[in-house]
Amino acid sequence: MKTAFKRLYKVAQRRINPSLLMSLMLLSWNQLPAHAELILSDVCRMGACGHIRFDGKTLLRDSGREQLYEVESAYRITVIGEEPVNNFRDLSKKYVLCSRTRPAVIYWSEYGERYEAHHLNPGEHPGSVMTGSQVIYWATCHNFVGPNFFSDEMRNRARDLGYPLNLRINQSFGDSLEEVLENL
Repeated sequence: MKTAFKRLYKVAQRRINPSLLMSLMLLSWNQLPAHAELILSDVCRMGACGHIRFDGKTLLRDSGREQLYEVESAYRITVIGEEPVNNFRDLSKKYVLCSRTRPAVIYWSEYGERYEAHHLNPGEHPGSVMTGSQVIYWATCHNFVGPNFFSDEMRNRARDLGYPLNLRINQSFGDSLEEVLENL
């Protein structure tokens, strides 16, 4: 599949405008298996850039209006100007609730020894502590792999997908995954 994607990309690069190229890339991504390693770019700040290795997603529940996925990922930080090395750390399991009204990424916090939920607004920049969650949300729920997760284009895309743009960006905590999901 990856070889076919590369061939499609090379042909499209020569013959198609950039917006159509992005659409083809998204369609091709939809055909990838749920367990494909993918490197996503987080934001750059203070001389370094974050990268998320998206290892895969597993659908746990589907109510028709909301889907809950378990996602495996890892994180690395690269100094701007240096070649990235494969030094991903913090291999973790997250839970992503794909929802137009309750979009969230939930994970076990070692520091707080409880579950932490990042309540997201996919059309807005969430602030530094939640940027990685926003990136994982877009990749999990909409198969969007970047490069720019925080732009006017993404705001428009969120609106087109049916997200109200007034969702409150927030954090909440709970002792169990079920407790956090009930209180979103």
